[in-house]
Amino acid sequence: MYSKYLKPILIVIISTAALICTMEVVLLIAYKISGHQYLDTIYENYLSREKSRLEGHHYPENPEKSLKIACFGGSSTWGITSPRTFANVLEYELLQTSIGRKVYVRNFGRSGKAFHLEQAEILKSMIPYYDIFVIYAGHNEWVNPYYEHDGFKKFNIRVDHRVRNKYRRTIIDNAMVHVNKGNVLNLLHDYSRVYAILHKGIPILNGKINKIKRKFLKKTDVAGHAGKFEIDSNRLIRPKITENGKVLPQAEIDAIPENYEKDLNEIVTLARENGKIIIYVSVCSNEMFPPYFSACSTEEGLQDISSLNSPIEEVEALLQQHDSPDQAEQKLEGLIEKFPRHAYINYLLGCLLFRKGEYKRAWKYLETSVHEDGFPIRAIPDINYLAKKVADKSEGAMIYVDHRSQVRSLLEGGMSVWDLFSDWYHPSFLNHILMARSIFCAISEIKSIQIEEKEYCNQLNLPYIKAIAMKEDINLLECCKDYKSA
Repeated sequence: MYSKYLKPILIVIISTAALICTMEVVLLIAYKISGHQYLDTIYENYLSREKSRLEGHHYPENPEKSLKIACFGGSSTWGITSPRTFANVLEYELLQTSIGRKVYVRNFGRSGKAFHLEQAEILKSMIPYYDIFVIYAGHNEWVNPYYEHDGFKKFNIRVDHRVRNKYRRTIIDNAMVHVNKGNVLNLLHDYSRVYAILHKGIPILNGKINKIKRKFLKKTDVAGHAGKFEIDSNRLIRPKITENGKVLPQAEIDAIPENYEKDLNEIVTLARENGKIIIYVSVCSNEMFPPYFSACSTEEGLQDISSLNSPIEEVEALLQQHDSPDQAEQKLEGLIEKFPRHAYINYLLGCLLFRKGEYKRAWKYLETSVHEDGFPIRAIPDINYLAKKVADKSEGAMIYVDHRSQVRSLLEGGMSVWDLFSDWYHPSFLNHILMARSIFCAISEIKSIQIEEKEYCNQLNLPYIKAIAMKEDINLLECCKDYKSA
């Protein structure tokens, strides 16, 4: 009965398979002749770019013979704005040290990815496969409520949360692919040029289609694997210096560090049960960068929020003169007394005190500015304090690396903030080196690893970091090109 349908179906399947095989052969020949990266497989494409190599290289054939380290975080971990990441440098440092086994470092960091619900879930699934887990995450935690609310409606920014939820259901499966040998996706990833072209070409095609849509609909439309959002360019509301409320309800902002702590506790429990180590690097932002905007409700004694603009402008004028710091400080302290949670006023006072060398007071106000930013795009400082608490109670399963204090110490010593950051929170290459070497020093303290501590573990200070900056550490920039890690 079904035989008359079976034959045409088989013909289509065989014809399609033959066509794909023919295309694979043609593309392979074209690649051998031209060597062009557009004809790479996905695996070859990862290996051709040193920074991204740690996102796609093969899991060890004999994992028990390798020290396996997994790094987690957002765009700072992924290394946006830097030619190399702390994961690259850490691998380089470990391979220069005699540890009696191979080294495998994988970077799971991805731009725009939150720790809660995303990176933390991948980490939990990887517990059986790695020995050490490095966490440098926290700047993207606003992403979760952003999608739950379908965007920031206060500023007329809309998002389709359904795309994000569908994506979240696949993140662990995608992460698991590299440890499952013989998986079909692994084979396509490693050997198929047709699959690679489709994988790279579909997003480009989507971009072209969206560009045409924007032209006719007059909208800014951004689409990708993480979700899709639309900004009506004719109706977009840009925040003023002072707004009546933040982009998210305060209760949801307060829940961000609570969720983060919950994830860390779950991860530490899994690590302890499986004999693994967590290294938490305190997430650090450019605290010298002004807040996105400030929130101040009329309940705080203002009939009109815009009336704050005049006293703020007076203070800014005094600060620009550089000859009336005491007067400016007095005015700012008066404003702080009335509006203690105003992000920009805290920022101005923190910058003034830093200029005067009163660092302890300065950091207090600059931290408050980050904490009270109307758009929490930088990591909420409470995340670090809670992580330290988790580490202290972890019975050795989690090591806390106080990177933020290192950065503050360097800034107090006269180093420019732009030597350490590229923008409001992304680390410079110099900062990635500092993080990598701090992580290496933390690993050297783990008795079961048996790595000899390097001399720099006792001198990660201003003169040492300036010395690296002066010579631009060419060896590190060229790291990993002449050897294989696994």
